[in-house]
Amino acid sequence: MRICSLHIFFLSSLMVTSLTSITLAAPSSTKAETSVEEVVSKTPQTPESQWAYSNMLALRYNPLGLQDELYFGFKQRLYDVPQDNLLLGKSYWWAGLVTRASPQFLMSGLFFRTLPIAILELQGVFARVQGLADAADLPGYYTQGTKDAVNTTKSSRVSGGSLIANGWQGSLQARLQAKVGHIAFRSTNLLRHFNLNADGGATTSDLFYDQTLDLVTPLKSWVYQSDTDLLYANANKPWVLGVRHTYATVLTEANTPDIDADRLYDIHRAGLLFAWKFKAPITSEGLEAKRRHALIVLSQWHLDHPFRTGQSMNTSIPYFAVVYALSGRVGD
Repeated sequence: MRICSLHIFFLSSLMVTSLTSITLAAPSSTKAETSVEEVVSKTPQTPESQWAYSNMLALRYNPLGLQDELYFGFKQRLYDVPQDNLLLGKSYWWAGLVTRASPQFLMSGLFFRTLPIAILELQGVFARVQGLADAADLPGYYTQGTKDAVNTTKSSRVSGGSLIANGWQGSLQARLQAKVGHIAFRSTNLLRHFNLNADGGATTSDLFYDQTLDLVTPLKSWVYQSDTDLLYANANKPWVLGVRHTYATVLTEANTPDIDADRLYDIHRAGLLFAWKFKAPITSEGLEAKRRHALIVLSQWHLDHPFRTGQSMNTSIPYFAVVYALSGRVGD
């Protein structure tokens, strides 16, 4: 049995922060002042280098999904500049191993991520995918929207339809982000390539249902997803609240005569995003906490979908996801 997986982007950083001078006035008899440098020295600092990890456990409904994702590798600051430098102070590169596990598939591979400037984050992933079940074994608790999506992957060569199969997967991701006052904007753009095995008489133009992105796409294909966020993020508060619009589409046509082009579709969703960052005291050396916890809740309604806007699923039922995120570093 395959249960759908989830790819959701974690709020690991809260955009570009603006730093202004702060003057704290004591009673008029003493009249003490605190400089910008003193304020900055009390903020958490990032180690010059570290073995870092990021783990996310996610549960989703409409479509149903369960996934655990782990990044682990060596992380290094890019520039020898003060960390209060707005554009370059938090820049880094990070490279290592990535794994994703769900009842539907296993994935393991390599990743490289960098923040060359505060407004831009880039990431690349290349991984091997191992499918764990067949579409014919779909359990009864799958939503009808998922069942109908899987049915569209059937052909004269694949009578039972297809979920993700064994093969290779690569992706490139770019995130643009900015913040003015307490209002933050972020655009995350994902380009993913599938090169999956065509077994049992299938061809690479035959379709499969990728429940990560909720798309039907050829076994060898390119897909694209963008998430656009408008957030309220106050550095003095542990929570973030905002709205998100998601768009996903298939960039590769199905070049098989018995597969109609209208089986490939676009997705539009919009809704609310909430994140809570649990308290993580800085270390005695002034470094950020070794372990940081967060909870993320995303609720979106489908605006455009062939099965989830009244056809197979009631429009009022949202795409709903809950993510527990743990990140930190190993050693001192």
